[in-house]
Amino acid sequence: MPEFGAAHVPLRMSAIEQTSSSDEVLYGSTSVYVSELHPTHLRATAVGWFFGIGRIGSFLAPSVVGFMLAYGLGGWTLYTFALSYLMASLALLAVGVETKGRVLEEITTSETRLQS
Repeated sequence: MPEFGAAHVPLRMSAIEQTSSSDEVLYGSTSVYVSELHPTHLRATAVGWFFGIGRIGSFLAPSVVGFMLAYGLGGWTLYTFALSYLMASLALLAVGVETKGRVLEEITTSETRLQS
């Protein structure tokens, strides 16, 4: 288990700051990506589900950290969240659709055709 003493407080604070700022950047950019993948009549619903699922994570995260601290695993909390970001990135690589340089109508019609 990694040890974080008083000498590592600036490093820990920097890691926490980087994690929290990346959340804001990821939510902003991925909501645009999610809206590109759905036809106009479903776009608001898709983005709403996206943010709703994000809110589930936002109330589960403090609970997970609380349990980790209670069981003496506090040094692993940042690794746990880094692993969740890695898993999300791999999932996007596996099922993501490239939208660069494509018109919205082209993206949504090709996705609709694939689902049929």
